[in-house]
Amino acid sequence: MVGQDIGLDGVDTETIVCLLIGGAVNDRYDRRVVMLVADVVRALVLAALAALCLTGALKPWELLVIAVAYGCDRHVRAGAERQVASLDMWRPELALEQP
Repeated sequence: MVGQDIGLDGVDTETIVCLLIGGAVNDRYDRRVVMLVADVVRALVLAALAALCLTGALKPWELLVIAVAYGCDRHVRAGAERQVASLDMWRPELALEQP
């Protein structure tokens, strides 16, 4: 396995690719907007899954596409969430005043 050669045990290719894409998106756009768009995309993906399940038209390849889209969305949002949390933590106006 390639991941074991470079010390990435337990990390799959989807994770690496989605984190790289998510990092580029998070650097280019406002992180809060990225999180909002990721939530909307996640809602649409889950609505599509529900619609396919309720109509009985869900095929294995559609489930695979939905799983990949959901996973990539999760990684993009998690990257933005971590960056927003780290930026907010260092804002001086959020610091407690010392007596």
